[in-house]
Amino acid sequence: MRNIWMGAAAVALAILVVATPNYGMQSDEERGGAPPKAVQDAEKEKKRLEGTARELLKATGAADLAVQMMREMSAQFKMVPNLPEGFTEKFLELAKPEDFVAMVVPIYVEHLREEDMKSAIAYFQSPAGRRWVEAQPAIMRDSSVAGQAWGRKLAEKTMAALEGE
Repeated sequence: MRNIWMGAAAVALAILVVATPNYGMQSDEERGGAPPKAVQDAEKEKKRLEGTARELLKATGAADLAVQMMREMSAQFKMVPNLPEGFTEKFLELAKPEDFVAMVVPIYVEHLREEDMKSAIAYFQSPAGRRWVEAQPAIMRDSSVAGQAWGRKLAEKTMAALEGE
């Protein structure tokens, strides 16, 4: 019974927090003023870093690789029973490269320093880096095939080991 009351109290508190207006907690914009300079500077810095991350993603061809990955994934859909007619086509239509980029930009910003992103951009714009980017679709495709074969062999080996025990 205590758990029911604790659960009900938690739900009530969550509803209260979500539903209660923030009286007196207007933002600077709502009061007609500009946000503090520190906030403006932080927003500028964030946008600058996001721009660098986008530039890196473009230099590496990440969006194109994401599209290739979606196409390869869609081929696996044929093995999924009871998928609605047209699912694969709609899936590919909805898989927008710009959505992928928008999703991973904050991840790059979180894990990479700006100087590292800029160094990577310089590399990927060099002749060797361009060749690396150009080779990635084939490397990804061949690695996927190799990974599937490795997974099948490992599954067979695991089954044999379990049967032998």
